[in-house]
This record gives sequence, structure tokens and C-alpha cells, in this order.
Amino acid sequence: LEIRHDSFDRASFMPGVIAGVRYVVNNPGLLQGIEKVLGIG
Repeated sequence: LEIRHDSFDRASFMPGVIAGVRYVVNNPGLLQGIEKVLGIG
């Protein structure tokens, strides 16, 4: 079994970066995991 992720452009990461920044601005404090940021946990 091989799971592989190839990214050739940093633009593919921008939606996650933007979501993270927006979450941090509105929710100060320590956060472990990304589930709350993505709305799945």
C-alpha cells in the first residue's frame, strides 16, 4: 500500500492556510488538531 501526495504548486495549500488564519483570529488559545478548523470534529 502506498499513499502519495504530490503538490507542484503552493496554491493547493492556500485554502487550508486561509481557513487556519481565519480560525486563529476568531478563536484565541491552544488548539490541537485541525478538525475544529475544518468543521469536522
